[in-house]
Amino acid sequence: MKRWLPALVAAMLLLGGCSVLPGEDRAFAVAMGVSETGGVWEVSVRLPTYQTGGGYMTLTARGNSLGEAMALLNASAPMELHYGQLRLLLFAETLAESDRFQEILRALAARGEVRPQAVIAVTPDNVPDVMDALEPATGSRLSKSLESLMKAREKAGVAELVTLEEWQRMGQRQQVVLMNAAMESAAANTVPGMDATAGEQAAKGAGKVQFSGGWMASHTGAVKGELTAMEMQLLSLLKGKTRQGVLSLPEGTLTLLDAKCSITLEGQEVQCSLRVRYSASDMTEEGAQAALISSLQSLTGKLGKAGCDALGVGRKAMLGRMTMEDWKRLNWPETYPALTWRFTVKAEREA
Repeated sequence: MKRWLPALVAAMLLLGGCSVLPGEDRAFAVAMGVSETGGVWEVSVRLPTYQTGGGYMTLTARGNSLGEAMALLNASAPMELHYGQLRLLLFAETLAESDRFQEILRALAARGEVRPQAVIAVTPDNVPDVMDALEPATGSRLSKSLESLMKAREKAGVAELVTLEEWQRMGQRQQVVLMNAAMESAAANTVPGMDATAGEQAAKGAGKVQFSGGWMASHTGAVKGELTAMEMQLLSLLKGKTRQGVLSLPEGTLTLLDAKCSITLEGQEVQCSLRVRYSASDMTEEGAQAALISSLQSLTGKLGKAGCDALGVGRKAMLGRMTMEDWKRLNWPETYPALTWRFTVKAEREA
């Protein structure tokens, strides 16, 4: 009789339509969103319903501080909330642009239960709306679906995945570009030659979320402007992450067969040497070279204006200085935007 008891209890739960609780009696958030307006903090989480039919739900709470909002959110959850399975940390654009952003990230990183590998993203849209729009694009698990989609966008070069753990390691000698998550497929964040729906989260009646483009963080931690998907591809090229694939430029696209890049710092000049080999294209080698130089000048100009040393030029400067005092005297936040960039580009087209 005892052998049948577990099966009998499970059958009664299913027939009765009762919730199926996880073994730990905790509700694991897959995504978390934070915004603040007029002193009121709003925190949202996307988590499984833990019902027999599956699916996901969004919980939102407001408070006079981030801590209060999180406490009220936990009180409204069906079980104790846990952040050990977070895949996405989403912040409203207005909050990411504030000087408090770095402090907020530190506070979340200090909470032991927040998953260090959660990817940080910024959205120009309403945070709870974006949370509602997150649905599994493939399979039934949102956590796995989010991981696959974000990695696909990183591989395509149109987004960077910066985790909470990586952000902590960067320090002041290199800044990050945080992934953009937008409800609409804005033309600025799509690239020619790619499936417009690639990397999007299909939502049930709530629009779509596209992970494409990025937000430049300055030395203070606050974001100071946006990069398009096309510009993110160029950044990936300069970092040596993109060596093959479709590269989009305002003048057209190049199908890269191989790409190599080196960046050195000589005094106040950054010297960037780029060599690309591409397959048959309407662009001549001279045309491709000119297009690349023009686009790279525009990109590095935006990075400099934002004070976002995403290419780690500061780390190269640090290598030439023996003491921390030398580094402090350099005053990198003031020095970096004033640097000049010189590009040497060689483009080779295969017949």
